[in-house]
Amino acid sequence: MKNKTICLLLLAIIIQSACARVEQPIADASLIFDKPMPVVAKGEQEKRAFAIFEEILNVTQGRTGEDTFPKIELLYLELITTCPDTGLAQESIWRLFEKYFEHNTAESLIKARNIYNYSINHYPNSVFRELMARKLDSPAPPQKK
Repeated sequence: MKNKTICLLLLAIIIQSACARVEQPIADASLIFDKPMPVVAKGEQEKRAFAIFEEILNVTQGRTGEDTFPKIELLYLELITTCPDTGLAQESIWRLFEKYFEHNTAESLIKARNIYNYSINHYPNSVFRELMARKLDSPAPPQKK
């Protein structure tokens, strides 16, 4: 029942965000998926999080960042949304935030702000919160075209 409620809520947010202006942050990073990812049972989250993280490492091993980013972005988002009660979820938020910030395009900076908003809503005491806040408050380099 709880998953149905979450799915309906996410569907309402998706519909509302489709009508919103691009500059407005999306409240939940899982909206990048066509359908919400089910949360893994609490007892299995650590194991699943490590498996996803290992997959991220395998994808990036010996490759450049630009050709692997679309795949690792989806893997980070999967880890964040399916294993939210793990330390790796918070670390994945930080790593994804860093990648978005490094890309320095209008779209990626919006994504950085969105993942920051997701973080402060879901992990208000995260050690990464202050690091992201400082980076967002710092003057941004010129945007790439």
